[in-house]
Amino acid sequence: MDVYGTLELTNTAAKLYCTYMTWGNGSTGSMSGSSVISLSRNWEFSSGANINFTSGYVDFTGTIASYITSKDGNCAFNHVRNFKSATYLAHSSASTTGSVINGNLYMYSGSELRSFSSQRIELNGFLNNIAGSIHLDSGIFEFKGGFTTN
Repeated sequence: MDVYGTLELTNTAAKLYCTYMTWGNGSTGSMSGSSVISLSRNWEFSSGANINFTSGYVDFTGTIASYITSKDGNCAFNHVRNFKSATYLAHSSASTTGSVINGNLYMYSGSELRSFSSQRIELNGFLNNIAGSIHLDSGIFEFKGGFTTN
């Protein structure tokens, strides 16, 4: 899915399933409550996107590697859930800015988060590691949540 306008998930139970998500120049988005965007491949915040989710989940699923590419510092996830199995979710080396998760990061059994980017991954909520792993080939993983949540 390529978004160059506004995408709104207005129902708390809304679910959007897609293979990839690219947020283009001028795009905006909002999610309500526990709404979910679920994808099996790549996510990109392009330059000029303005995506700052304050609710909802982005789920990465499947057995093919997924990459998050961050090209605009004005973009952020709320909650991210990594369900990848037999492969990984990675911060792409093509990223020109850091990747921000304002909510929580959930790492499910067998999932792996990697970084091939020199840019930061910033976690402002808590890490819920349910038998997953984090490996940084490059970059920094920064825990910015309160001391009781890290």
